[in-house]
Amino acid sequence: MKLSDLAAQYRSSLEGSAEHYESLKEYYEVFHELVKQSGGIVGLDPDAELPDRLMPKEYVEYWLK
Repeated sequence: MKLSDLAAQYRSSLEGSAEHYESLKEYYEVFHELVKQSGGIVGLDPDAELPDRLMPKEYVEYWLK
């Protein structure tokens, strides 16, 4: 749920704003904590994803395998 909230916050913030970058930074932190706690990459709802170019590298690589 937190990733969905952060992705929505990112999408609704003004590009280049402090909120825009802070939501992206927090998204990566939460994503990596989720991977750590779950023991691997988990599938995310589309609402919880960022644009492809901004998704964490590990997530993209996992789905390209």
